[in-house]
Amino acid sequence: MASPRELDPVLAQLVRHPAALDVLDLLAHGPLPLPVVCVRLGVRRRTASTALRTLAAHGLLRRDDQPGSWDEAGAGGSRYELTRPGHNHARLLRDFGTLVAIYEHLLIGAPAVE
Repeated sequence: MASPRELDPVLAQLVRHPAALDVLDLLAHGPLPLPVVCVRLGVRRRTASTALRTLAAHGLLRRDDQPGSWDEAGAGGSRYELTRPGHNHARLLRDFGTLVAIYEHLLIGAPAVE
């Protein structure tokens, strides 16, 4: 059996959060409001909101109407967009080697790169 591939540590953390990688990939195509994220991914609002907060905690996205704290709910038209690191991580998801590393991480618990 080949040795497991190394996985980016941020992606290794994100695979544990439902919909986080899907939201990252979706927002790579441009900013979207929460209701559109929910519809396009077929997830509930709570799942999408948790994924957005997780990505924001890693510095991978921001809300266009409130750059600071997310303690208050955003306006109804709030759109979420990737930061530069977010775009870099979304690009990693398009790499076959990264997808294999994610699979191995989930399947056999392969280590992440430190």
